Amino acid sequence: MIKRCEATDLKAVEKITRYYFAKEVKMDLELEQFIYHFLVQYYFYNNDLSIVLNDDEVKAFILANMKNEKNDYLNIFKSTVKALSPSNIKLAYEYLDYIEYNHKRVLDHMEDNSIYLGLIASMVHHGGIDLLASLKELARKRNVHSIYLWTDETCNYHYYEILGFKLIDNYETKLYDVTLKTFIYQIEL
Repeated sequence: MIKRCEATDLKAVEKITRYYFAKEVKMDLELEQFIYHFLVQYYFYNNDLSIVLNDDEVKAFILANMKNEKNDYLNIFKSTVKALSPSNIKLAYEYLDYIEYNHKRVLDHMEDNSIYLGLIASMVHHGGIDLLASLKELARKRNVHSIYLWTDETCNYHYYEILGFKLIDNYETKLYDVTLKTFIYQIEL
């Protein structure tokens, strides 16, 4: 069953996020737990565009928002980062800069009435495809014509091309002294 993502689903969303994304760059366990908790908070907007596939437990999710929506991610980050070791505080801010830089690059491409797909992951076959179909339907109901996302080479970025997304920008970014090829995609509805 596909339903709206609620705050009570976020622990499961975070678990799936860590499963898929924790290998993107090396970090210790303290930083990893912080980063992936923060990443979910960063992309979670309490709206009907953030959805989950839930059959007794969350199996897949999309966290998305309209271009001009806001959430409280920065206050969450600042209030929780202090608990980290000094070296991990520095690394957490580097990660925040990395996310913010790419986020702003996507926003520069977006029209006002468009959707930003922040995170998508699935533990079941076709879960992401089913959620994307639901997100497209929600978009059409809102008279939205485009969905945008960014990813980097640590992810299976060709997956988005298979789903019909078009590459509209690519560039290199650095995260923890690792240079990453980064891609911005758009799909028109």
